[in-house]
Amino acid sequence: MSNEINPFASPPETEDLARGDRAYHQQVGPPYASASARAKWTNVIMAGILIASFLIIGSTLMQVSLLERMKVGNFDLSEPESNDMRQQAIGIIRIVLGLASVVAFLMWFHRAHRNLPSLGNSGLKYSPGWAVGGWFVPFLNLVRPYQVMNEIWGGSDPEAVREGRESWYGRSYTIPGWWWGLFLVMGFIGNISSHFMNGATQLDELITASWVIVALNTLTIPAAIVTILMVHRTTADQDERIALIEGSASGDGMRSDPYNYNRFPSR
Repeated sequence: MSNEINPFASPPETEDLARGDRAYHQQVGPPYASASARAKWTNVIMAGILIASFLIIGSTLMQVSLLERMKVGNFDLSEPESNDMRQQAIGIIRIVLGLASVVAFLMWFHRAHRNLPSLGNSGLKYSPGWAVGGWFVPFLNLVRPYQVMNEIWGGSDPEAVREGRESWYGRSYTIPGWWWGLFLVMGFIGNISSHFMNGATQLDELITASWVIVALNTLTIPAAIVTILMVHRTTADQDERIALIEGSASGDGMRSDPYNYNRFPSR
């Protein structure tokens, strides 16, 4: 009968699986949805934090100057109140931007990870839920967000599709490394800053606390820049990768030999 299975037939070719064919390699997951809108809002808010950091640095240096003059009695009685009002206003803006950045970044983080299966990645270690939840588990949040970001970064690489290789190899992870390293150092300095500010009562203590604030916001500048670059690069890579995968699946730019090792289009 024509529908019988021939036990002596050769097994089907498996090069497509090894080379990342979408039909074989794609892990079950939701359809691809670009993270570009979420990336845009994240980076706009991060740019606001960047500007706010410069304002805080300038305002805090003015505060240090005032405190130094107060030590020798060379100040106007209205200056301390004006200084406090200025610092509080900028501080409120910074807090609002900080909260907004947390929401925007986590929404982008979740979407970027959720896209990984539709980008042809299988065997993922983490879920989109853990991409967000890992930030809120004590001690685990020292490593899990970085691990998830590395999975997103590697799984978004369009060059892996062009070269027909595994996503996790052959790509530099320098940007995620700098991003996470700066984040951890900022958290450490932030804790020191809170300790100094909460216990500062004397002029010298206030001066020291002010310099810690300057150091923290100086570090925030490169951290914000690296975050903006990472979010933009990852989102652009995902959009490019899905275009390559869909082009390969539809036959655009594919060679006549279906088992050619270089079947993905190259540019």
